[in-house]
Amino acid sequence: MKTTSLLSTIILAFTLSIPAAFSADKNKDKAPEAAEPAKKEEPKAASKKDHYPLYGQFVSVTDTTLTVKGGEGKPDRTFAMTKDSTIKKDGKAATAKDAVTGQWVGGYVKKAAGDGNDEIVSLNLSPKQKNAKTDVKPAEEKKPAEAAPKKKAA
Repeated sequence: MKTTSLLSTIILAFTLSIPAAFSADKNKDKAPEAAEPAKKEEPKAASKKDHYPLYGQFVSVTDTTLTVKGGEGKPDRTFAMTKDSTIKKDGKAATAKDAVTGQWVGGYVKKAAGDGNDEIVSLNLSPKQKNAKTDVKPAEEKKPAEAAPKKKAA
């Protein structure tokens, strides 16, 4: 009888330890997967530093460059146009020659590796205006209600 209870205890302990051993192996497998997304996010963060948005007034364009007006007291900014640059106007494909001097343009720019001009990745010739005027009338000022004379109790 002692042998049977001892044997059953050993079998029970062995049976309970098997799932624990397999779950430890699963945790080992998951650890590298958890580390991989962190590695994937690093290139995204680096790529964001290599690109930036563009918004400004169009000045001029040539076959290889586009010039946008600089801020107050700053020189005009020049960007390189490549064959990979996409240009759109009102959501449709367009060319740089469709741009009109003084119009607002927006887009996305890739930083140049050296001292060269930054490259235009995409250019929108019809962006929403930042300071667009709206036809909203100012709210009328409310006048305080005049106090009505109080009646005397009779």
